[in-house]
Formats: sequence, structure tokens, C-alpha cells
Amino acid sequence: MLDFKQYHRKNPIATKLMVLILVVIALTGIATTLAQLYMSYNNDISDLENRLDHVGVSTLPSITKSLWGFDEEQLKVQVESVLEVEDVIKVIVVWQDWNNEQRTLMADSNEFSNNNGSGQSSPRRILEKKYPLVYTAQNGEERILGELAITASLDSIYTNLVRRAQIITSLQVFSTLFIAAVILLLVRHLLTRHIESIASYTRSLSLDNLNQALELDRPNPDDKTPDELDNVGDAINQMRQKLIDDIAQRQRIEQALLEETNAKLESYRQKDAAEEANRAKSQFLATMSHEIRTPMNGVIGMVELLRETELNDQQKHYLNIINKSGETLLNIINDVLDYSKIEAGKMELERTNFNLQAVIESCIEMFSETGNKPDIELVNWIEEDTPLDLVGDQTRLKQILINLISNAYKFTEEGTIAVSVNQVYTNDGSTLIRFSISDTGIGIHADKHSDLFQTFNQADNSTTRKYGGTGLGLAICKRLTNLMGGGIGVESELGKGSSFWFTARFGLQQPGKRTAADDTSLKGKSILIIAHNKSLTYSLGRYASSCQMDNLSVNSAKGGLEVIAHRRAQNNPEFDYILIDYSSNKNNGSEFNVELEKELSQYQGQIVLLSNLLTEPKAKNIQSSKPIITLRKPITASMLYSELTKSNKAVDNSETEKPAAQIQARNHLSDLHVLVAEDNVVNKLVITGMLEKFGIKPEHVDNGKEALEACQKEERPELIFMDCDMPVMDGFKATELIRSYEKENDLQPITIYALTAHAMQEQKDAVMSCGMDGHISKPITLADLNDVFDQFIRLNSRKKINA
Repeated sequence: MLDFKQYHRKNPIATKLMVLILVVIALTGIATTLAQLYMSYNNDISDLENRLDHVGVSTLPSITKSLWGFDEEQLKVQVESVLEVEDVIKVIVVWQDWNNEQRTLMADSNEFSNNNGSGQSSPRRILEKKYPLVYTAQNGEERILGELAITASLDSIYTNLVRRAQIITSLQVFSTLFIAAVILLLVRHLLTRHIESIASYTRSLSLDNLNQALELDRPNPDDKTPDELDNVGDAINQMRQKLIDDIAQRQRIEQALLEETNAKLESYRQKDAAEEANRAKSQFLATMSHEIRTPMNGVIGMVELLRETELNDQQKHYLNIINKSGETLLNIINDVLDYSKIEAGKMELERTNFNLQAVIESCIEMFSETGNKPDIELVNWIEEDTPLDLVGDQTRLKQILINLISNAYKFTEEGTIAVSVNQVYTNDGSTLIRFSISDTGIGIHADKHSDLFQTFNQADNSTTRKYGGTGLGLAICKRLTNLMGGGIGVESELGKGSSFWFTARFGLQQPGKRTAADDTSLKGKSILIIAHNKSLTYSLGRYASSCQMDNLSVNSAKGGLEVIAHRRAQNNPEFDYILIDYSSNKNNGSEFNVELEKELSQYQGQIVLLSNLLTEPKAKNIQSSKPIITLRKPITASMLYSELTKSNKAVDNSETEKPAAQIQARNHLSDLHVLVAEDNVVNKLVITGMLEKFGIKPEHVDNGKEALEACQKEERPELIFMDCDMPVMDGFKATELIRSYEKENDLQPITIYALTAHAMQEQKDAVMSCGMDGHISKPITLADLNDVFDQFIRLNSRKKINA
């Protein structure tokens, strides 16, 4: 059986097309032949019926007459004459005689008789026609005498039909083959040869001959409409061109990728080189920091010890200069280390609770000793609705503020430095705070603004520049503000001062707004502020408003007298407080306004005088009913609030001693066994001199090995100050061995503090990981040692409780 699927798969299109054409033509020929034969058959049958009808019509009258006259002889002759008609094989006449008996006369051909005589059945292919025998009398009456039946054979018709079918079939087969051949030739000429050309072209197509276009062997006149083959050829050529373009593009991409890969490899090499350089730089900075801090420890430590001796004013002045220079050098070292940490991505911000006002005021108070520029007013204020209880890194915030305020002092000879703070917005439990430090200094040219926050850049970079500095401060401030989620900028004009601002994001300790002072004893009190500087009067007015006080500000002593006189004329109560900026009255402030002195004599309100270090109050003529309060500038809100509250509670106005890092004698420490492991001779003298201030005479060793041996003796030290970098054995290894010895012998751990000149976080982490209890960064101060002993006492108390 023919498998059409296999046939469809294995034969080419030309073969399948030829077979399809042949099948279609053959089916069409068969249908046509059958239709022709059917029509011919019907025509032959119709002709035979017409002939039989003609015979019947022509013989009926004579046969009827013979029957009417009972002439049988004549009847036989008439029947046999009908039998002689072509294709008639049988004639039967049936009638009834006078006795009404049915009689039959039949005549047939010899062939028909022979067939019947042989016992075979009558031929099936016959046509039988019957005609009634009707006699019409003279009077018109019709009478049926009988019936004439004529039987005709159809063999000749079928024979002619078969012959005709053979002829038609032969003609159809010939025409079919001829048409198929013609069609195949046309298909070959018009289609298949071009398909073969396309197939051969595509099979031979490769990257080497992509530039050769497909061309078909067929006419292509200009006015010809493109047919399917043209479209296929164009599509293949377009595909070829697209491949050429894609290959070219891929080659460009591969070239670009290759170049990018080479660039990345070069970048990686550069990155590795940069990282190696950074590591070398960090190591260099750490080493330099250590090497500089070690002698600085001797300088600053000896200065602090000298301060405890009896000195005259000139010697104290010289010591202050040495100490200030040492602190400046230490700040430069810290700036370099901070910048190195930020560059290395190792700067991490703390998140602790702090009070914003306390941070601002602590920064302001640090500049209270800036007596070399008495003509500068340092003022500050915090705008209302600014949250004060925040969460963040207050140490880094102080670093930025101090740096910017120091710059303002550096470039300002006289005028005002104003520190203002306000909230930008609050969102999702955090707030963005804006800080502004404005001055009336020399200003900065607009061309220099973009360079200010770059490393080692300053407004004045010339070799003859007037102002010192490393140029790292503003760069560090920029990096810190970025870490704190804010930014930094400057607004300045040459000769008209500068305004540096920065923003930082902080968390909120609790939702809420700025609150007033807890003590409301100043609420409703009145205060008159007499000061020439507008920024100072504004800040003092804000302080008074925060205490819910009624306040009025004037800019001269004359204005103050007028206000006092007007208030008395209106029969209003006297001011509860009169705050006077002593340094701004009468020219340069060296003399107090005499008229105001007289007016304030026996004045019932509290008088508060503001002064700086070089303008001590000399108002001898004031005989106030209350002791005069003297406050040194810069003034903070807490300072003013504290003094006014004290006076309101009738507390004695003797100056409150400011908190200072004063070392009190600790007699109970004199018997403390302290071991100092230090190889530097100068540092030994420093730490020994400082410990003697506490009544302690330490034991000394020169390296970690000797410290380990001292801890293995029967009389072990209670506290060890361990230098980290020593010959023979360093402090880290010595501490590890000491802790191992204590663990093996079940001994109480000795408290060990590192004395390190390193300030990098890695060094501090290494100190704690090796088993030490804490560290002190050089240069060491008495305040540092005091804190260590406080911690030592608390630590030993816990150890005793746990024991």
C-alpha cells in the first residue's frame, strides 16, 4: 500500500508536482469521459425507442385489421416484418378470440431462439415496448383487441459505447500526457531551475563569499512587477547583506569587548596598584603617626608636668604657647589620619543619644580662650521647632563645627562669627538639620569656591600666604557630611565675609518639638539687652525668649537710658534684668558710660555685664542693690539661663568654678603596684611624673619579655601600662602570653592598658583582641590617667563581686 507520508518526504517537489498534475488531469479526463459516455448512452437509447415507436405506429393498424378479420396468416407476415427491424429480437401479439380465450402469437430471432433453446436466460440488456391494439369502427367506436409487445436488444448500443469509451480514453491519456509534459517544462523553465539555483547558492554560501549576490537567469525588465522569485531573491540578498552588517557589527562589538576587557585588565592592574599604594600610604600614615606621637607625648606630657610647678607669668605664657603648638600639631596629625580612614572607607559613624544644644555650646566654649582676637563676637542660636534630642555621631558633628569655626576665626580680624542651626525637614523618624557658620572676614573669590573642599586646597595657596593650615579640614568636613547623609557648601564674596553651611541627618530620640527650660522661674520676667552688635542682641533675645522672658534690645547706652526713662514715665515696673555688653560701650569699650553708671546706681533689677578677656569691667560707680553678674563671652543659652536662675533664687553671685580636669589626690592609690612597660626614655619620664601626681611610684621594664617575667613573680603587678611597640617582644605578644599564664595557673587577671602612639582603628581593635582592658593614645594627659583609675576602680569592684 502506498505510504503517502514516505512519498511526501522522499520525493522532490518536481516529482510531487508532476504526479499531482497527472492525477488531476486523469481524474478530470475520467469525469469527462464518463459524462460523454453517459450522454451517448442516453442518446442511443432514445434513438432505439424512437425507432421502436415508429415501427409500432406503422404496423399497429395492419395488425389490428388482421386481428379484426381473424386473418392469422396475414398476422404472422406482419409480425415477422416487425422482427426484421434492426435490434428487434422478439415480437409478441396477445389477443382474445370470439370465445374470449386468450391467444398469443410470438416471433423471435434465431439468436434469441438459440439462446432460449440452450437453456440460457434471456439477455439482460434489452428494451421492451408494449402498444395496445385498438380497432375503431365506422361509427367511431373504439375497441381494444389485444396488445403488441416488441423486444429490442441493447448489445449494439453497449458495443458502440465500449468502442467510443476506448477512443475517448485514448485521446484523454494522450492529451493528459501532453499537457503534463508541457506544464512540467514550463514549471522547470519558470520555477524549479531557479529554485535549484537558489538552493545551490545557499548551500555554497559561507563567510568567504558573502559579498557575492544571488543572481537568477531570468529577464528582469525595468517595468516588470517583481514576482515571487524576485521577492525570494531579494529576501536572500537582503538576508546576506544583513548578515554582512551583523558580522561587521559583531566584529565591532568583539573589538569593543576586547578593548573593554583590556581596559578592565588595565583598570584591575591600576586598581591593584592603587590598593597597594593605599596600603602603603595607610602603613606610612600609621608609622608616621606613631613616630610623631611618641615625641609629642614627651613634649605635651612634660608641659603638663611643668604646669604643676611654681612658674611666673612669663613662663606660664611660654608653656601655653608650647602646649598650644603641640595641640595644633596633634590636630594636624588627627586630620591626616581621619582623611586616611575616610579614603580607605573605614570611617564608621557612631549612633548615640545626644543633646544638640549641649553639643553646640560645648563647641562655642572651646573658643572662650581665643583672646588674641578680642574684636570678634562669637554668637550662636538654634531656631525654634528644631529638635534637640537626637541620635547620631556627636563627636564627628563637633569635629565639623570646630573646624568651620576655627576657619572663621583664622580669616576674620574683627566683626562677628555667627553659628545658627535650623531644621530643614523631619521624615520617618529622622530629621535633616542645617548648620551655618557665617563670618565678616576677608571672604573668598568666586573662582575659588569649587576648590575649597578638595584635598590640600586653600583659598590662598601662594608661597607667601598669610594663613596656615594643611588644607585637609574642609575636605574632611565634606566627607563627614556625606557620611552623615547631608552636604556642605559656601556662600562668599571677596571682602564681604563668608557663610559655610552643611546639613546632616540624625535620628530622633522621641517625637516632639523643642521644649522650654524645665525651671520656669524666669517665665514672665523682663530683661533689657544693651549691645552694639546686632547678631549678639539677636542671639541674646532668642535666649531670653526660650526662657519665656519679655525682652527688649537696644544698640547703645543712650538707647538704654531712653528705654528706662520711658518705662518709668509709663509707670511700668523696672526691668528685672539689665544685660550690658561692656566691651561695646563708648568707643573701644575701655570706659563704661558714666551716665548709665549713675542711672544704674541703686537700680533694683539684676545687672549682668558681658566682657571678653581683654576688657575687664571697671564700672566702679555702680552701686546696685544686687551683686553684679559678670559673664565672659562667648555667651551660650545655658550659661545665661544658669546665671539668671541663680540670681533669681538669691544665690550668692560668686563665680561658679567651671568644671576642669583637676586631679584630686587619691591617697588610696599610693600602695598600688603599677608596672610600666616602655622602652622610650622620655616617655618613661612622662608617665613616671604623671603617676607620681597620684602618689604612685611605678616599676619599669623595657620590653614585653620583661613584663611577662614580672607577671610570673610572686608579687605580681595590679595594673600594667603596656607600650605596644617595644624591642625583643611587643606589647601584643606579651599580653597574650600573660593571659595564657593566668589561665593556666588560675590567677586573677591583671588590668592591662595599652600605651599606644597609633590612632588607627585597626590598632585599637588589636589592643582589645589580644586581651587588654583598654588603651590610652599618646600624648598622655593627667585627665587620661584619672579616667583610667576611675575605670580601674570600677573594674576591680566588679571582679571582687564576681569572685
